[in-house]
Amino acid sequence: MLHIYVVLIYWGFCISWTLIFFIFYCFGIWFRLWYWWKGCEREVADAAKGSSEEQKSESIMRLSWALVHSRQAEDVQRGIAMLEASLANSSSPLQQREKIYLLAVGYYRTGEFSRSRQLVGQCLEIAPDWRQALVLKKAVEERIAKDGVIGIGITATALGLIAGGIAAALTRRH
Repeated sequence: MLHIYVVLIYWGFCISWTLIFFIFYCFGIWFRLWYWWKGCEREVADAAKGSSEEQKSESIMRLSWALVHSRQAEDVQRGIAMLEASLANSSSPLQQREKIYLLAVGYYRTGEFSRSRQLVGQCLEIAPDWRQALVLKKAVEERIAKDGVIGIGITATALGLIAGGIAAALTRRH
């Protein structure tokens, strides 16, 4: 019996330290991302003061990437707005492809899957074998299919309830 308690205490100790490590690890990642993001904002502000167009564009791309991948919806929207505003100033097809891809990620994260699918299609027109875009396209299509199945299920349930109500009303009359 004592052996069981020793094993349970040992496993509890291991699990608690694993949990503590995981929490500090996640906090460390969050802190590094936050610090990087603030650095990107400072970089964009500094680039706007008198850097070359290429430096401005690169700093906007880094900040847009951070914003689009944020967990905050308003940050994602801000990243989308920055990318849409800078899309016309794309100097190379590679830069345009990157911006369109980040826009597709942003729209995916906001739940606008049809817009995301359209943008991923544009990316794949520029670079048909781009692995990141292909993976995003698959994720978007799976999400659209899942939402369609849920919508069909809700509609079928509603129709079933209505038909059941009508049938119940008819059987009560007779």
